[in-house]
Amino acid sequence: MAQQVTIQVEPRSKTGKGFNHRLRLDETVPGVFYTRTENIPVQVKEMPLRKAFSQVGQSQILAVQVGDGEAKPSIIKAIQFHPYKNRILHVDFYGVDLTKTLRVSVPVTVTGKSKGVAEGGVLELIRDHLEVECLPGDIPDKLTLDVTPLAIGQSIHVSELPLPSGVKAVYEDNFAVVSVMAKVAETEPGEGEEAAAAGEAAA
Repeated sequence: MAQQVTIQVEPRSKTGKGFNHRLRLDETVPGVFYTRTENIPVQVKEMPLRKAFSQVGQSQILAVQVGDGEAKPSIIKAIQFHPYKNRILHVDFYGVDLTKTLRVSVPVTVTGKSKGVAEGGVLELIRDHLEVECLPGDIPDKLTLDVTPLAIGQSIHVSELPLPSGVKAVYEDNFAVVSVMAKVAETEPGEGEEAAAAGEAAA
């Protein structure tokens, strides 16, 4: 679990596109702080938010202090970036109960060089994030898969993942997370057309 960080946010007195636009011009991000019982419109300075997001992402716990209130354990539930400008448009924080399980999306990484890749295959990471269920204090930074044993045509499915104690993957179908595929043979330019023409002539 990443080291916990604290971020200060302020209650947002107004809502609406016009007010939120003025906030963004002042390098302030509009957002909402959610709990099981309330939704509080908030605003937060963009630079501290960027720093916190770089440390905890959307899966690790951080402490969110709304105004002069008590800092509460939370996660960044959602964050919206501008499609082409380097700006954050909106953020949702979710206050969590440390004694109750929750579902979060955790990044997946791979380690090792598979036997299949050494033989000319191609490694494909099919799912780069997975949904897991656990207590907030048990949320892993990431899930690391050792792909060394994988030969061409083999996969690691979600049911086979080595998960930390107290962490359970959430899924209905036992999908593949990572696979090693045979490399598709490359054809010389024009080969496809020549084969098609030959087939037509034979017909």
